[in-house]
Amino acid sequence: MSELKSLKYTINKLNISCKKSVSLTKQIKNKSLKKSIQLLNEILLNKISLSNRKNSKKKNAVVSSQLKKSNSCFPKKSSLVFLKAIKNMINALKNCLQNKIDERFVLDAYYIDSIIINRGKKFLRKIYRAYGRANNIIHQQCSITIIVKAFK
Repeated sequence: MSELKSLKYTINKLNISCKKSVSLTKQIKNKSLKKSIQLLNEILLNKISLSNRKNSKKKNAVVSSQLKKSNSCFPKKSSLVFLKAIKNMINALKNCLQNKIDERFVLDAYYIDSIIINRGKKFLRKIYRAYGRANNIIHQQCSITIIVKAFK
């Protein structure tokens, strides 16, 4: 049985916040697929929030009961996208290994090596106000590339 050493998965033209997805990638990078799925599920259930501080010396993920007043976020939309991407990668790994292995083996044998987030096109929309004024709303797309490698 030939073992797959790495897999690259790319999603383009996503309408999610680049800033929140970058803070999410710091948490799931260099972890096994099983641990990253658990962390994403906890974020979706509002058990863990991520701090938005740039130079925080503490860990970035904090339990939500400890961090209600400070600057924190629950990136639900980007965590849903990451969950779907990881599940698609698990299915691709199982297909490459000819469906002879169990899903639990794939979750324990592979880890997320790197996640690359690139900004995409900007879309400009206007909201018209009174007295001939207009406010601009800028929507920005991003693309996500996830690279999964096998443990040595």
